[in-house]
Amino acid sequence: MITYSHRGYKKKDNTTNSFSNSFPYFDGIEFDVRLTKDKIPVVIHDYNLLRTHGVDKSIHLTNYNSLLQYRLPLLDDVLQLVKENKKKCLIDIKVKENSQFIINYLQNLCLQKVCNKQMFKCIVYTNDIVIPKKIEVIRAYKYIIPRNVDIRFSGISVKIDDTQNTQYEKYIKRHLESKFHINIYLQQISTGNSKNFIKYLIDNFNNKLSLTSDKKIDYILL
Repeated sequence: MITYSHRGYKKKDNTTNSFSNSFPYFDGIEFDVRLTKDKIPVVIHDYNLLRTHGVDKSIHLTNYNSLLQYRLPLLDDVLQLVKENKKKCLIDIKVKENSQFIINYLQNLCLQKVCNKQMFKCIVYTNDIVIPKKIEVIRAYKYIIPRNVDIRFSGISVKIDDTQNTQYEKYIKRHLESKFHINIYLQQISTGNSKNFIKYLIDNFNNKLSLTSDKKIDYILL
């Protein structure tokens, strides 16, 4: 099982400090990528800077040079950080219309040997993409595991909470017994039933499962 910290750990989210802080506790990091107006991939969750920087400035409407003062991490720099620390990462592509551009961008980085394909998986919210050879792309779903998933994807990512375990159990075994990888974002796992559900997955499908959380995984499972 691989564990990822959600946007880093115990620091301001999607920053190099939060990523570095997570490395002693997790196998890798999950982070969000958006494109600036001039098509520079930067690491930030929200579409604007209001929550994180107190500035109502939209990422996709602003050129990168005008964002320099806010010190948004570049995708390239975060990948280098992951590589230097010998970790893995989930790259959450927030805008589905940007998916193909960013996947192609990552493919070029791999061809240039800036990073390697085993280091990351991409998370997308659309089926309308061409997936380059050997790039691992997983399809995101929220609060549901679908009956069928396009076989071009190498897995799925799903957010779960305490209230919907029975819904997941219907199809989760089917996907895990196939070639699919499942990443589960543990949004709120606190009850005994939820912990038992996660333990069941780990005990039976450990090699096909990853967990993403803003808490240490051992802390959740205790």
